[in-house]
Amino acid sequence: FGLRAAFVMLVPYSPWSDAADYDGLGWKLALGLGYTNSGGEPTAIFPPLYPLALAGIYSLFGHSVLAARFLNIVLDSITALILYFTARELLGDCPPSNRAFPFTCGLLYAINPITIYMSGVTMTEVFFSTVLVTLFLLAVRNSRRHLGGSYVVSRVRKQIMTFGLSGVFGGLAALTKANVVPVWAFLVYRSTFGWRTR
Repeated sequence: FGLRAAFVMLVPYSPWSDAADYDGLGWKLALGLGYTNSGGEPTAIFPPLYPLALAGIYSLFGHSVLAARFLNIVLDSITALILYFTARELLGDCPPSNRAFPFTCGLLYAINPITIYMSGVTMTEVFFSTVLVTLFLLAVRNSRRHLGGSYVVSRVRKQIMTFGLSGVFGGLAALTKANVVPVWAFLVYRSTFGWRTR
C-alpha cells in the first residue's frame, strides 16, 4: 500500500485514452446523467462495473481522480493478500521449507513496478485483477475441498457458499471485462469436478 500511495502522490496523472472514457462515464453516472458518452448518447462500449465504482467514489469525493486512484491502491493491495492466500491454499499442508512461497508470491506482486504503475492509472486492470484473483482463490478452495474425506453437512454448506461466491465474483469479473467468461466457465468446471463425479 505504501509503495502505491507514494507513487500516486509523487507522480502527476490525468486520465488519457480509455482511462478518460472510464473517468467520463463514472462522472456522468455520479451526476445522474446515465451511462452516456461524451456526446450524451447512451453507450455500451465498456462493461459497466468499473465506471460504477468510479461513480461511487465521485459521489463521495467529487470529481477527484486522486480518490479514484486511491481506490485502485486499496484494491491492488488486497490483490497481493489474495495471492498470498491462494498460494497457501495451493500448497495445503506443505513442508516448512516451502512456507515462504506464499509470502513470496504476495511480495513479488506487491513490489512489481508494473503493478505499482497500474494502481495509479484509472483503468479496469487493477479492479479486474482483484476480482479475478479472488475468483481463482475460490476455485482452488473448491477443488481442494473435494480431495478425500467424507462430506459433513457444514462442509457441504461451506462449499455451496463458496460456489455462490464464485458465481458472484465471476459475474463481477464479466461486468469488468467481458472476455473473462470462458476463464470463469473453466474455473467453475474444474472446481466442481468432485461434485460431478459423486
